[in-house]
Amino acid sequence: MSATLTLQAAKDGDTKALEALMNKSFSSENVTVRVTNSGSLLKIRVSGQQPPEQSLATKIKKGIQTIAPKGFTDVALQAEAIGRGAAWQDKWKISSAEASAPITSPQKRPTLFGLPRPIAISVGVAGLICMGALTVGGVTVISALNNASSQTTSGQTESTEPEIDHWGNALEAGETAAISASTAESESDWRNVVSEWRKALNSLERIPPESPQYSEAQAKLAEYKANEEIAHTRFIEARDLKRAEEEWYKGGTLHQANTLQWKNASSANKLATSADMLAALGNDGQLIPEIAAKARTPEDIKPLAQDLANGIDALLMEISDEEYLADQQVSDAAVLVLTVAGWIQF
Repeated sequence: MSATLTLQAAKDGDTKALEALMNKSFSSENVTVRVTNSGSLLKIRVSGQQPPEQSLATKIKKGIQTIAPKGFTDVALQAEAIGRGAAWQDKWKISSAEASAPITSPQKRPTLFGLPRPIAISVGVAGLICMGALTVGGVTVISALNNASSQTTSGQTESTEPEIDHWGNALEAGETAAISASTAESESDWRNVVSEWRKALNSLERIPPESPQYSEAQAKLAEYKANEEIAHTRFIEARDLKRAEEEWYKGGTLHQANTLQWKNASSANKLATSADMLAALGNDGQLIPEIAAKARTPEDIKPLAQDLANGIDALLMEISDEEYLADQQVSDAAVLVLTVAGWIQF
């Protein structure tokens, strides 16, 4: 779509056209603009890796006031850093601003966001260009456009107290949390899910009793709180699993145990105990050089420890006499397995 058609579509109330114009205008600001609407309320969300500068509000306000898109009476602007929620918000009423005279350039063909357009540029069009900068015939016209915009909006009162849409923010954070939870696996994944649920709860708790959404917010509080607790439990489980995987060689307690205790022990305990046994034999110089060379670090020794644990399990598998098992030592079973495997030198 050409710049002229895009501008006309924006004037006609096309949110996608407004979105396209603003994204083109702010391409150097490292932000993304999304424009939607709820009835006569125009919703603008500006997001970036870093919190967008609040000075963007002034530029957006001047552009929207001048274009005066049809069908909208109010604007709600929210800026946010991706993944960190709202940084700041603003809200104002739209007042029409008509061009009093065209600004022309006989020397230079100006462009709208880098796209060809007619030479005559009305103040109404230039109001949007105020989001960036425009030079016509070597003369910077931003100040003239700003004056024209301020004249057309004189006598009207703008909102100085931004209204925050806590209900909308809560629903959005809740939706993000639910989507993230559907694919979460790691400790970091679940930490982010918990953060989104808490963000949603915080927004719900800020909705005052006189709000039309207050009753719904109270019901959502219970629902979101339950979801947050589930996510927190998953976070703890993922964290503990990560720690167990990173410290698999710690916590072995079967060094002096009997084989009945071994059979009833956890796989993690068996693996950690087997690692300790191999490390001790290596330190004493009792492992053959080929095996000793593979048992220098925890990660190197892990597959060897797993082989030893599996060998002891296999040795004891067919023995069901608990009295006999209680009379045999795990250390003796380990030596037998390692001797048969040829890992010990005497």
